[in-house]
Amino acid sequence: MWSTPRARIFHGSVTVDIENLLPGTVIRYTTDGSVPTSDSPIWEVAITIDTTTNFKLLAFAEDGSNYTPYDMVYTATELKPSEVDLATTQPGMFYRYYELGDKTTSLPDFESLEPTRIGTLSMDQFNQNIQVAAIAGDRSESYALHLTSYLSVPVDEVYHFHLHADDGARIVIDGQVLVDLDTHSYVDAWEAEGSVGLKQGLHRVDLYYYQDGHRTRLTVKSKKGDEPEYQFISPESWRRPQ
Repeated sequence: MWSTPRARIFHGSVTVDIENLLPGTVIRYTTDGSVPTSDSPIWEVAITIDTTTNFKLLAFAEDGSNYTPYDMVYTATELKPSEVDLATTQPGMFYRYYELGDKTTSLPDFESLEPTRIGTLSMDQFNQNIQVAAIAGDRSESYALHLTSYLSVPVDEVYHFHLHADDGARIVIDGQVLVDLDTHSYVDAWEAEGSVGLKQGLHRVDLYYYQDGHRTRLTVKSKKGDEPEYQFISPESWRRPQ
């Protein structure tokens, strides 16, 4: 089965539809998470919902046999208001850079650390991949970063964020941990996603990162609503006070 929209978190209402990819079957469904039976309604037209709904679908063949149940949960969410009122901003990110004494395989306790230096990033340092190696300079291992900026959100919507990091990283938006990659990359960089409803305006973003050794990577992408693909966030969307 193929369901739309692909994004499973929404605000307000959403119209859900499925495509049956099993010829010679009908799809029966429930909305309370229970397994459909031969008496459950047949999915014939798209269904509009405005609350969190746990669909469970089951394909029934003409001879009465059925397939493995399929779950899809659509979660309703509220939109976080912008609580930031900055009269004047400019593109940019603040950073705190920390040199770590011992090798680590997880994000450090940043509150217990004193930064080695602090500063701001130029736009080309956070265009697409965030240039963590350029911030670290000659040091290639055992360091951490805390990046802070305000993301300019253009419209009220549910936003989805994709984090790609080597070694570990975490995204916090308006104080809420959204994506947590508190891990160590032994071979390939790790990826994770998270979603949050945001109202138009500025929203604080804290991005935490640590580098153990070898490769470095820190990339944040986003998309809104049911857009099909993640895109790099424009440097103009990251704002800091002047």
